[in-house]
Amino acid sequence: MSLRLLLFGLITSLACASGDGTYWVDRSDTELYNVLAEQCAASLGDGKPVLITFSASWCPDCQQLNRLSQQAPMRAELAGWHPVVVNVGDFDRHESLMEAFGVPAIPYMAAMKPSDCSVPPQRWPRLRVGNVELSTADHFAGWLVQARGA
Repeated sequence: MSLRLLLFGLITSLACASGDGTYWVDRSDTELYNVLAEQCAASLGDGKPVLITFSASWCPDCQQLNRLSQQAPMRAELAGWHPVVVNVGDFDRHESLMEAFGVPAIPYMAAMKPSDCSVPPQRWPRLRVGNVELSTADHFAGWLVQARGA
């Protein structure tokens, strides 16, 4: 096995740190907007806000965010959200959505409280947006609690 293949395998296994390989789903723009519309409808039904996370499997901070989301404080907090991970690839996917949210770097979070699913997510009311310090799961959970206003 070549060194290149070995490195690719290592990087790929690290990128799928979520365990089930579904954290960074490759979606077309249409598929992503359909998922966002579903989450909007769910949010209107149960009152939970939508959490959009711009991320990529190659990004070490994004991998850390994924690991933190598996810890108890984050799992408990995320139960009160409708999360959607936007896989930005090499910044060559979902460019118009990244531009609309002004994503300067990843991971980037947009906590949203949609009130009308007929408008695009870019126009949903924003609770909080920005990069998150990823020191601990408690810190990240705190960011979300502040976003919810709880």
